[in-house]
Amino acid sequence: MVRLRQAEKERQLAQQDNRLFKQEFGDKINSLQLQVEELSRQRSHLELELRRERDRWSHSHQRSQESKKGPKNWLRQDGKLKTQEENAKVKELLRENSVLPHRSPSGTQEEQEQLSGPGHTEVCQLCQEEASRSQRKNICKNCGGTFCEACSVHELPLPSSINPERVCNPCHQRLIQQYSSSPL
Repeated sequence: MVRLRQAEKERQLAQQDNRLFKQEFGDKINSLQLQVEELSRQRSHLELELRRERDRWSHSHQRSQESKKGPKNWLRQDGKLKTQEENAKVKELLRENSVLPHRSPSGTQEEQEQLSGPGHTEVCQLCQEEASRSQRKNICKNCGGTFCEACSVHELPLPSSINPERVCNPCHQRLIQQYSSSPL
């Protein structure tokens, strides 16, 4: 009889522990879902800003191409400077939200090169090595920075893609630490 009571008590404790466990993780899941929704809203906003900046750059680039034919060289240089400043602002916004994916579905490396503007030499943000035609720079899919092969050797799955994406060494280290400290 004592064994039966003990077994019943243990069963009730196990059920209570199970209920608490489910409640705790249910709350955690709800909290994470809210965070994902907020990050999705921020991502959409940033992608919209990026599209606008690309459109502005494209129009500015067209004007500069047209002005090459005419005596308005100063206008072309001014437009190029403004475009570079706008691109720097967009890249800074993307870096500030480095947890977010920075790639629109159509964001190719070619588009990233267009963003940097014509005649722009790519320099690794870590080792400051310049790119050559044979050794191209990689774009970190997490922070959007430009890095050489040695400074961007890692690939990790990001929220923006099913497949692992190339990330720079600092982002890799930060993401691994973030993933390992995450309870889920």
